[in-house]
Amino acid sequence: MSRRLDPLETRAVIEPYFDAVRERFVEHGLRRASKTQLDVSTKVHDAERHFAATRDDGMLVLVSPELGDLPEDQVVGILAHEMGHAVDFLYPARFQLARGELIDWPSASWSQASRESKIEVDDRAVFNRVKQWEKREHDLVERTADAVASLVFGRPIHYVGRCLLQSFERGESPRPIGLR
Repeated sequence: MSRRLDPLETRAVIEPYFDAVRERFVEHGLRRASKTQLDVSTKVHDAERHFAATRDDGMLVLVSPELGDLPEDQVVGILAHEMGHAVDFLYPARFQLARGELIDWPSASWSQASRESKIEVDDRAVFNRVKQWEKREHDLVERTADAVASLVFGRPIHYVGRCLLQSFERGESPRPIGLR
């Protein structure tokens, strides 16, 4: 019988994977991802399939100690998915899913201030895109994170096992609708 890793041990196991995934996003030109940090929290694993979460400012990815018990392909898939969220939050409204395809607006430089309507936005189309981005449903937010990760890694995120966890190696793709 093996014992569960404590948060410090989990960090030692997961951090090299996190650093490699984050660097892949930075190399793809998504430099704001370099500011995203990793932390371990026992509160993340609040449901059977929850092993990680991303703060909605994109600056922090939290992982549960249980993530250290998963196979490598799932660890990398989950971290890539979470970094997809981080980048989606760090670049508000830059990425958009339309009919299942990811549209990347690389010239978009909308800031948190414009997202919160603290500055005037001259371009009505940009303003409307930001407003639509803010009102996305859960499934669209999750599929966008997968699409961003897939763009960066050049391969789709799959969902595997009875808990349907992210992986690059095998499984069902795209993300099942309604998965929480």
